[in-house]
Amino acid sequence: RYPVNPLEESGQIKSIPFHRVRVGNFPPGFFKDKIVLIGPKYLSNSADFLMTPFNKQVKNAPVLNVHAAMIESLINDTTVKEIPTNISYIICILISLFLSLAISRVKPSDGLLLTLVLIVGTIFFAYVLFVAFGYWLYISHIVLTVFIVYYIWVPFRAIGEYQIRYAVQEETKLLKKVDNLKQNFISLMSHDLKTPVAKIAGLADVTRNQHRGNPDLEKNLTAIIDSTKELNGFITSILDLTKIESRNLDLNLISKDINILVEEVVGELSFQAKQKQIRVEMDLAPMYPIQMDLTLMKRVLSNLVENAIKYSGDGTHVSVKSWDDDTWVYVEVKDTGPGIPDSDIEYIFEKFYRVKNDASHSIKGTGLGLYLVKYFVELHGGAISVESVVNKGTTFLVKLKNE
Repeated sequence: RYPVNPLEESGQIKSIPFHRVRVGNFPPGFFKDKIVLIGPKYLSNSADFLMTPFNKQVKNAPVLNVHAAMIESLINDTTVKEIPTNISYIICILISLFLSLAISRVKPSDGLLLTLVLIVGTIFFAYVLFVAFGYWLYISHIVLTVFIVYYIWVPFRAIGEYQIRYAVQEETKLLKKVDNLKQNFISLMSHDLKTPVAKIAGLADVTRNQHRGNPDLEKNLTAIIDSTKELNGFITSILDLTKIESRNLDLNLISKDINILVEEVVGELSFQAKQKQIRVEMDLAPMYPIQMDLTLMKRVLSNLVENAIKYSGDGTHVSVKSWDDDTWVYVEVKDTGPGIPDSDIEYIFEKFYRVKNDASHSIKGTGLGLYLVKYFVELHGGAISVESVVNKGTTFLVKLKNE
């Protein structure tokens, strides 16, 4: 570290030709209280000059000037200062502890990146410390410590990652087996339940026809038939859910006018609407046929219209509207029921979720209807949305591709 510029033209180190000194041609007091260096400085002799940080292109710093700069540095104590090795050892310990903790907690790729950052950062810090302040920090053992810590911890980290991955894979396999068993059990139970339920409904219907003159017995048998219909609907929903979760549901696409399906559904539910004195209004715009699975889409429309009838009060009305544009076919089902609170809107399409209000407690349901509706619509590449105002009604809008 040069305290002064050793170049000749800098003028920081004073010099005078020897022959002038020999004959006494020098200023008074020029050598007083000075350290005087004597030596050659011939331009023709390259050995009399050195290359320094001040002249990196050519050797134009006289050797005498370089020696003078060294003596100046020693006198003023501006030489390089060595940082005690104990401090370097402390830095090694701190870095090893930090790196060990970090590698054990982060991903292997992040651990490698952190190791490289520590190495580069240590070298850069030592460089700045030396250039700016003249402190010399031993970094070879610091860099070596980083390498050793990384080399030791990475295998342990890799083993831990492998154990976690293996445990997750085994757990996934087990959960998949349990899920398959659950689906098989539900499917078998549902299929086995359909037959006795159908028998109960058939026997109850025959018995009711045989005892038309007995009002009490006829009423009880009608209740049995209605309950079997509800149970059969629940079984059908469970079967559909099983098919969905097992990805075993395929579309049987047929080209048909959606308005025909709407009219069929409204006709089938007309008796239920008359019982509650609900007027079902249809506003169906003429449209071209579209590709759809008739069974699934009929389930969608039946569920929406039936829900509208169920949740609308007696003597109200339900409207079903359809229209299209170049991209979509729209079917809107609107009721004047109690509506759905904002806190429930985002959950109504989830499995087994039912809105918690007075109407839902009095109306039977499985909580699967809207979940299946959303899935069937999206299976067709469409979408369903809902808007509702409490005490004013709810509107469901189904969009299907117009193709």
